[in-house]
Amino acid sequence: MVESTGLENRHRLIAYLGFKSLSLRHLLPILKSTIYFILICDAKAVFKHSDSVMDKKTILKGIAYSLFSPFVIGCLIGAYYVITLEGGNSKLFFSILLSAVANAHIVGLTMAICVVPLYLFLIKRSQTNNTAVITAALFGGALFSFMFNVASGQVFIVNTAMAILAAGIFIMTQKKRI
Repeated sequence: MVESTGLENRHRLIAYLGFKSLSLRHLLPILKSTIYFILICDAKAVFKHSDSVMDKKTILKGIAYSLFSPFVIGCLIGAYYVITLEGGNSKLFFSILLSAVANAHIVGLTMAICVVPLYLFLIKRSQTNNTAVITAALFGGALFSFMFNVASGQVFIVNTAMAILAAGIFIMTQKKRI
């Protein structure tokens, strides 16, 4: 016969102080308030100037076009592997494409938190600098890749490349007024 004290079956309903949960759960309220403050408040200040050369429609088109960058990068990498590998087939292509599209949230976060607020800030001060916007995309892509537990390897580089391409597409649409 085994005796027990009953202490080994007690579990706390509240997590211990050292418990680490998903970082996104804690960051979500901060991200929501930051996005609202930067995009809504700063955009109102930019758009209320009558001599402003940009409009909401052009910026929204730029953001929409930039979100195609995961699809473009996925197609390029998928086509590269299908062409270079001997056993490359359409299954490999679609696997790589869907993997790139699955990481599109990193591009969205980078655009919402790093690229568009910086672009609006620079436009507001009439100091547009494409290098600064691309650098913000590089930093944002690397930061959000790292936050979502992709600290190194090919996926880290691909996520950063998708963010840079998204910023480039955004800048091109703003310059060309597509």
